Amino acid sequence: MSKKYLENKRSEILHDKTIEKWYFDACVLDEKKIFSQIYHKGKAICIISHLSLGEAFSNFIIKLNSVNCIKNKENQITAFVDFINKLQKEYSFQIVGHDEISNQLEKLNINFINVKKDGTRLSISDAIHLATAGAYNCCKIYSSDRDLTNLSSNKLKRISETFELHNLAIIKV
Repeated sequence: MSKKYLENKRSEILHDKTIEKWYFDACVLDEKKIFSQIYHKGKAICIISHLSLGEAFSNFIIKLNSVNCIKNKENQITAFVDFINKLQKEYSFQIVGHDEISNQLEKLNINFINVKKDGTRLSISDAIHLATAGAYNCCKIYSSDRDLTNLSSNKLKRISETFELHNLAIIKV
């Protein structure tokens, strides 16, 4: 099979609305308890984005620098890369980019104004996470980010409707 065929097949699966998909933001890539969710995912496809990876790696480096263990930094960075590879190989995580989310961000902008008016803060990165989850038809978003986990059920319903998703849930980790 050619590389182009495999990429097309992957894209087809990622956009198939009949397959359950879960989105993981950067916060949960640092949580040990998330592994029970990953392990019991069943037939769901787990998705992380370039933004999630970048945020997780930055958080990792900040923590690594704060513990001041200079001699082990290289090993720790290798361990992080190995962890991401393991997520892909053993848990079938799909890493996605943000090229396809401009329409979702535009749709979210309609809700974004409403969300901000009633006092809920939604940052650009949170909007990108929501738009990415919407672009790939994810029914669950796993996060420990209070800006996402504190969204009211009404706001979440509006966002679900914006992305034509059924019962979008943000799972607090």
